Amino acid sequence: MKKRLKTEALRSRVYGEILRGEYAPGDRLPTEREMERLGGASRIIVRQAYAELEQAGVIERVHGVGTFVARAAAGNGRNKDSIALLASLHDLFAVEFVETVEAAVADAQALLILKLTDEDRAKEEQAAISLVAHGVRNIIVWPSGRTLAAGTFERLRVLGVNLVFFDRVIPGAYADYVGVDNAHAIETIMQHARRRGAVRFAFVNHAGDFADTDRARQASFEKWVVREGAESEIVTVPRRGDYAGAISRHLKRWARLGRTMAVVCVNDDVACALKRAVGDRLVVYGIDGLPLAKRLGVTSYAQPMRQMAAEAVRMLRRQQSLGAAWTASRRYCRGKLIPGDT
Repeated sequence: MKKRLKTEALRSRVYGEILRGEYAPGDRLPTEREMERLGGASRIIVRQAYAELEQAGVIERVHGVGTFVARAAAGNGRNKDSIALLASLHDLFAVEFVETVEAAVADAQALLILKLTDEDRAKEEQAAISLVAHGVRNIIVWPSGRTLAAGTFERLRVLGVNLVFFDRVIPGAYADYVGVDNAHAIETIMQHARRRGAVRFAFVNHAGDFADTDRARQASFEKWVVREGAESEIVTVPRRGDYAGAISRHLKRWARLGRTMAVVCVNDDVACALKRAVGDRLVVYGIDGLPLAKRLGVTSYAQPMRQMAAEAVRMLRRQQSLGAAWTASRRYCRGKLIPGDT
């Protein structure tokens, strides 16, 4: 019994050191002799703890070379009854996302554990660590932005956590990804605007390097206007705050151009703010598909939320079933354009 407790204690210690970032994926761990001295445990205890960590896929031992934190990511088939979601509730799109994930998790006969992160990196990281400490092994992440603690999530993968990222940030090989097909969204919007008589186009994006999806939407916009030889411009607004006020001089100029001008916004939150400021004087497009956008007269590309939520859960199940054969994949879902009421 004492031997078992000592083995578990040493295994938990190594696990915790990896989780805290003291050892990163690929780092060399102490040899059995070194760990015997550092851990105050016998060689037999160290050997058994290392063997169990290796069997779990946490470490790799190379004969004659050493013991290393695993680099390869594997799916985890345990703890299937609960799925955690890291997200915020800052806007209507976030609320819709949480609601659709809850429905998808219920359909999968699992329990949803919601952790609100307020789009804050520190809260996001701590929430993930806390969930894993309490035995959660399936997490869907709506990232706070490109400043997320990617190293922490990579270590969580090594420690046996199934991860799916939704929107905003495309992860590395440590997680699956599901999001809207941004190229299709922009192509659909631009073709609609052209048919409505627009000959000038503007793209309104967030300032700074906030999200991969923001960059993808802008890149698709730029590619389209170059291909079509259309007159265009890019303007930016703060991540939060008075969007319309930040670009008021542009709005006045665009409004004078009337239907010949189309303003494509990075999301519905920005689009609705601009539409409130200019009303029917300007054609405004967004991406999300919020009911508010339709009521205000914004033509929006609706993200297929139910499909994406179901896909995120399916990806977690795939990780569970594939185990060591799992490799990261990305799923881009196509939505549809919803014309505004005006």
